[in-house]
This record gives sequence, structure tokens and C-alpha cells, in this order.
Amino acid sequence: MKLNSLHYVLLAGIEQEPRSGYDLTQWLARLGQHYWAAEHSSIYPALQSLEAAGLLLSSEESGLRGRPRKLYRLSSQGRERLKCWVNEPSGLPETRDEQLVKVLCFDLLSRDEIVGHLERIRAQHAAKLVYYEGVMERRNESAAAGANVTPERLGPALTLRRGILAARSYVDWCDESLALVRGFPSQPVDAAG
Repeated sequence: MKLNSLHYVLLAGIEQEPRSGYDLTQWLARLGQHYWAAEHSSIYPALQSLEAAGLLLSSEESGLRGRPRKLYRLSSQGRERLKCWVNEPSGLPETRDEQLVKVLCFDLLSRDEIVGHLERIRAQHAAKLVYYEGVMERRNESAAAGANVTPERLGPALTLRRGILAARSYVDWCDESLALVRGFPSQPVDAAG
């Protein structure tokens, strides 16, 4: 089976701990959002393909509401395939940022409209930053709690730190942009004059 990027993302998420399709969706929405976006509807077919290829094993457990849920874990073949992929060099990250494409065209808007958009964008990324920093703080508190805590894994700590830096960078960019835009005159100056 030829694996695509989503397959490897799911294998990586399951390598961290056994997860259901719903768990993976939540993981990507919370902690994985700064490095991968996936449609909910694409996760379940990908999991089925990975299981059919022998890269995942599943078992049924009782869910929170008593309904059974399928919990996935890596097979030895899946772990080996993931390890080989992780050991391959990666290309440069692809960035698709709709917000920045809109910023590219901010000259079409009034200064007040631009400020409103930048404030909204800043609020979104500030909320992410608070969330990520809270996760990191809880991880650090757990690690400091003593012998009953399993040692922190390096990979999740590194990706969480990258998420913190990315969110902080976006907030800083918004602050700089807001200061710049607020310093411009209210109406564009007509160059023909």
C-alpha cells in the first residue's frame, strides 16, 4: 500500500498512544493544528486502509456513553513503516494560510477594516498561545510531580514547543502590523494628486 501524508500523520498520532478515530480528530484539532489539518471525513477511511494493510490493529472498547468504539494501535509492521518514514529527510513545509492571502489584498479595505481583521487574527492566535502554554505548563507540573509520572516523550514536547513559538510569532506579527496600520493616514493618499 502506498501511504500518503495523512496516513503517516495518523500512524504518528497512534504511535503516541492507542486512539480511536474520534480521539485522532480531537488530537489534530487541539495539539496537531499547527502542523496538520485533516477533514474529519478523511480520517476514518484512512484508518480502515491502514488496518486492511496490516499497519494497524484494533480492538473494541466501551466508550464514554456506553457505545463501543474502535481503538487503534500500531502493528509491528506499522511501527517499522513509520520509523522508516520518520528517518527519511523531509522537504520544506508547505504553508497554506488563507489569512495571509487576504492580508495580501488589504489595500482594498479601509484602515478601520484592516485593524478589525488584524485584531480578530491576533485574538485567534493569542487563544492558541494560551492553550499551548497551558498544555506545556501541565506537562511540566506532571514531570515535576515525582516518580509516579512517566518520563516526558521528546517528540510531543518538541512539537508543542514549535506550536508555542508559531503562535507567539503570529501574535507578535499582528502587534507590529497593528502599530504600522494605525500609523497610516485614514484615507489613502491619491498619488495623482
